[in-house]
Order: sequence, then structure tokens, then C-alpha cells
Amino acid sequence: MTESYPMALIESQGGTLYGGTYPGGRLFSFNPGTGVVEDLGSPSPPANHLYTLAASPENRLYGSLHRPRGRIFCFDPETRTFLDLKVPVLGAFSGKCGKTTWANGRFYVTQRGHLVFFNSATGRVVDKGSLLLEGIRYLPMEVASDTKGNLLGFAGGRLFRYIPDSDEVRLSEVALDGWLLRGPQGKLYTLFLDGRLFMWESDKDELVEVARYAQIPLESGPLYTRYRFRGDLLCLAATGELLDARSGIDDPSHTVIQVYRPDGSPPINLDNPVPRSLYLTSLTVASDGKIYGMSVKTVYGLNRTPVHIYSLSLQDGRAK
Repeated sequence: MTESYPMALIESQGGTLYGGTYPGGRLFSFNPGTGVVEDLGSPSPPANHLYTLAASPENRLYGSLHRPRGRIFCFDPETRTFLDLKVPVLGAFSGKCGKTTWANGRFYVTQRGHLVFFNSATGRVVDKGSLLLEGIRYLPMEVASDTKGNLLGFAGGRLFRYIPDSDEVRLSEVALDGWLLRGPQGKLYTLFLDGRLFMWESDKDELVEVARYAQIPLESGPLYTRYRFRGDLLCLAATGELLDARSGIDDPSHTVIQVYRPDGSPPINLDNPVPRSLYLTSLTVASDGKIYGMSVKTVYGLNRTPVHIYSLSLQDGRAK
């Protein structure tokens, strides 16, 4: 495909990979068995930015658009039809939609500091608003879920969880300066910038430290600039390594994937997965443990450039 900004690469229940692009707002599929890429169309008239995707157990896809009005949608691969779920937060004329996830029959999304979900059983969109703790308002920015349906979020530097049965939001008093990550066996993790990795123990309602990687730098010359897409370019491999994809911006020799080992040793730099590509825009771990990503030479703007899909497997910290 030739679009200028690919995002949202995920694996569906059937093993097919799906991703989105800009400026055409295209949804596409990739079959790892046959190597076939197929353009599935646009959920809304271009120009759009198909930003995030989530897969349900029924093999339906839910996603969000950054522009022009931050809409959400559903796609049925069997009928190849899109369902427009409209703008989740009323009045959000230009408010882009943020991270999305699926948990227990609900598609969650953040927009303009609100936590919103689409209930697939009722067909209703419910706006939970922003969060309050001791008179201070916290704005949800990220959400993630595990295979048990537990939902965690990130709001104003604090971790929160939503309990659907009691319709309750619990905001943690512990400040978080890192990321939410889904890991092996569909479990939820939180990663701090100092390299500490915690696993969410839902039965105990607490975070348990399970690894400590080398510290993740905020700035390190040309490899880390303000264009780095935090949260979208980190993933946990099935073997325990942490992968960090970094974009070279103006020098493809600086576009690398770094592999952090759980023992805290310095990261291993891998070569640019697609020679001459400048931007690595998405990483995801498939059910077989293989890691897939996307890259492109330029981002944004209306010029189309080739979008590449690549894969790698890790063995003893080395890529194949």
C-alpha cells in the first residue's frame, strides 16, 4: 500500500493482521500464511487518520480515527462492512480519539480526557467522563486490557482501573511515569522509565515487580527526539525481552530496534528492519510469538510513499 503514515497493527482472533493508514484512512489486512496484503477500504471519507484498532473475540474489529472529528467505528470481516459509531464525546468537534481496547463485550476509547465505551450488547456509547481524586481532575489518556477482561488506564500520571460490575473507577495514588503494555499470555504490565516492569495481579488488585530492564532514556541524540511515538513502539516479546523501535527522522542509519533483556544488561541495537526507512510506526506480538511491525519513509503530509510490513523472531536476544 502507498500511504504516508501506517498505524494500529494488531492480530485478530483468526490470526490475520490488520492495520490502518493516513491520509486515506484505509483499513488493510495481512495474511502471514500467504503474504497477501488487502485494502479493505475506508470507514469514513478521507482524509482521515486511522489511529488505533482493537479485536473482539467475535473477530470483529473496532477502531478510532484521529481526524477530522475523532470518530469510532466497527468492521465486520465476514460481511466486509463498516459501522459508524460516530464521535464518542459530544461536542468534540476536533478532539482526536486516543488509545483503544476491548474488554468483556465493550470497546473502550479515550477522547478529550474522557473514558468512553461502546457496549456491543446494547449498541450504546457511554461517556464516563474524566476522573476525580481529592478534588483534582485526571484526564484518561491510555487504556489496556488483559484476556480476563481487566481494564487498566493511565490518567494524569496515575494508574486507574474500571470495574464494570459496580460501574466504579478506582484511581491509584501511585504516580506512573511510563507505559501500559500487554504481554505474554495476554497479561497486563506497567513499565516505568527506570526499567522496572510490573505485572497486574487482578486477584490481589496490585502490581507485582517481575523484571528490571536497563533504564529507558528520554534523550539520546538523534535516536530520541520529540517525534518519537511513546507507547506505540514498545512491546514485550513472549520470551521476556522488551522491544523499543526508534525512528531516525532524517537518517535511516539511526532507525533501529533496541532489545532490552530482563537482567538489566545494556540494550542490543538491531539494524533498520527495512533499509532506507525512516519511521517505525507500529509493533505487535502475534499469538505464535513472532513480532510484526510497520515502517515508512515519510509521515504525514498528503504524499504517498510505500508502507512496509516486517517481522522478526527473537532467540537469545538476537533477531531472525
